[in-house]
Amino acid sequence: MSRTFAAVVYALTLVFFGAFFLQPIIQTLAGAFIDADGKVTFAFVAEVFRNEIYTDGLRNAFLLALASTAATLAIALPLAFVADRVEFPGKKLLSALLLVPMILPPFVGAIGIRQILGQYGSLNSALHALGLLDAGSTIDWLGRGRFWGMVALNALHLYPILYLNVSAALANVDPAMEEAAENLGCTGFRKFRKITVPLIMPGLFAGGDMVPAERNVTVAIGHGKKAARHIDAWLRGVELAPAAKHAPATFERLNPWYYSDAPKTVRPQLDLARRTSSFDEVQGGLTEDNALFEARRCLSCGNCFECDNCYGVCPDNAVVKLGPGNRFAFNYDYCKGCGVCVAECPCGAIEMIPEDV
Repeated sequence: MSRTFAAVVYALTLVFFGAFFLQPIIQTLAGAFIDADGKVTFAFVAEVFRNEIYTDGLRNAFLLALASTAATLAIALPLAFVADRVEFPGKKLLSALLLVPMILPPFVGAIGIRQILGQYGSLNSALHALGLLDAGSTIDWLGRGRFWGMVALNALHLYPILYLNVSAALANVDPAMEEAAENLGCTGFRKFRKITVPLIMPGLFAGGDMVPAERNVTVAIGHGKKAARHIDAWLRGVELAPAAKHAPATFERLNPWYYSDAPKTVRPQLDLARRTSSFDEVQGGLTEDNALFEARRCLSCGNCFECDNCYGVCPDNAVVKLGPGNRFAFNYDYCKGCGVCVAECPCGAIEMIPEDV
């Protein structure tokens, strides 16, 4: 492939994605935050939470996610357990067929649900054949339970993802753990509930994370640490107490003199000759050392980074060091409220509160 042809293909691809991907997104965002006069506004976003239709939609989406996850687990867990622990003819074929929904488009599942639960679907036909429903009458299952129809559709489409995770987790369970439980009298469902389920819990969490939700980098980064902390607390059998949030530290509360001048790292750029002769990235990235340097340029506004200033300047020895990572405590029996620690804190992490007497 010649460079000219490659450049043309590259340019056409950029134009295509710019016109049909980036431009609609930009227009949508602009319409959400810019009013008719061209001014930035958050009124449209606020209206979402004032409009009953939108709040109902948000609530239904949250309930749909919970119900879909529970239904997916109810389908995938027994199938994975049987596939891992029971031997029967056709097991390999069944295991392969269980994964078919992964490769089918979602609308195929929607058509299937309608063929089963529609007014003239298979379920009503079976009820007619059994004499449980009068001839000529039908039950509108989807009309009566639209929410549960969506739950069923999500569960039947997404259970293979959870099935694969649980199957892998069951395969990694140490048989000695279950044998030891049986020797101690823990058998049957009790053994499954108290021994097997805790051992496969990481696989359940991994599969549950893949059940429908927002799938973008922003949400993943923002919720990753929170999810990990809650899962860790659940596995340890404790309740996670949310940490107190620091009040915003304005610039007036900072002491910029404490920080040394540290200009931002200049990222390397490709020279002009290379830009016209290759498809290499024009803007280079940061090395690990440069990235760490950039992170250390943070002023840590409102968050103590244990610089020991307050510990060193307190005239009454009222500041107590709690060890690396645990910051400081204040002994109010010694503190006379002079405020020197607040004045010398470089990041505004200490706040003076009037004492009620």
